Amino acid sequence: MNSHWFVLASRISAAALVCLSFSSLYAADRFWITPTGGGWGTPGIADADWSIPDGGAGGATAPSTMDIANFTLNNTYTVTFSTNVTNTDLDIENGIVTFDLNAFTYTLTSASGVDIGNVASQSGRLTITHGTL
Repeated sequence: MNSHWFVLASRISAAALVCLSFSSLYAADRFWITPTGGGWGTPGIADADWSIPDGGAGGATAPSTMDIANFTLNNTYTVTFSTNVTNTDLDIENGIVTFDLNAFTYTLTSASGVDIGNVASQSGRLTITHGTL
């Protein structure tokens, strides 16, 4: 009887692991919410400058390897990097954004990679300084 419960528990654990693995395969949107700029943060670690919904509260994780970094604020600001960062995509929908890479590299892994100023009636611009995109 105990072996039956062990097999059942093992199967449930394996199914949960598979579900968690698949959920991490999809890109998550992260939105920059600080209109005065600031530090990018550490990818995958909660940061006050990032939100999950556009215009939402801060505290989401800074975009990591499987995420899309979105910049939608109609402001002029600089985002400073303190490490190499890899994301699937970068969307600059509005505002004048400068990335000060501080000699680090920002890598985008999707075929389309960068989307700047591609929203009707909005004007997005990006300047890269001190690093490699």
